[in-house]
Amino acid sequence: MAKPNYAVAIPAALALHGLGHFVAAMLQGFTIPVAKNSRLALTAHVKTITHGLLLMGVGTVYPHLTLGPTASKVACYMLVGGGWASYVADTVGSFTGVHLPIAARTAGATCDPAEDDYSVPKEKRHKQSQGLFNTVMIKLSAVSMAVGGMIMASGAPLAKLLP
Repeated sequence: MAKPNYAVAIPAALALHGLGHFVAAMLQGFTIPVAKNSRLALTAHVKTITHGLLLMGVGTVYPHLTLGPTASKVACYMLVGGGWASYVADTVGSFTGVHLPIAARTAGATCDPAEDDYSVPKEKRHKQSQGLFNTVMIKLSAVSMAVGGMIMASGAPLAKLLP
């Protein structure tokens, strides 16, 4: 019995986008010394490599999952879209120097004004006008990848995994 088109196209798409993430991360690595905040640039670099490896791994195990065409496509779009959104948002964050509170504190960068940095007393918090789009995109990319991963995990044949 022949495999449906989506059963062949989705693993290939995941693997190619994973490879694309990896190549983009390697090229982005050259921007680390010139970014406004090199620690955030390094974070963007490492996250993109990790997302690329995740996509290649999911593409490898996809043939063993039992998902229908709609769930497969939604999961693929969520994982791939979330990975690229994270790459763009983190790279922009490294050049603007504005990020989410924990990453900003660790890298010595500015916390996004849309976020409350509770590690700083309220009267000492800085308010700036940039960064809102960037941090919202970081959050949406994380949610997107989590949902895509859960959809993919729901298709795992648990009977084969558990004794």
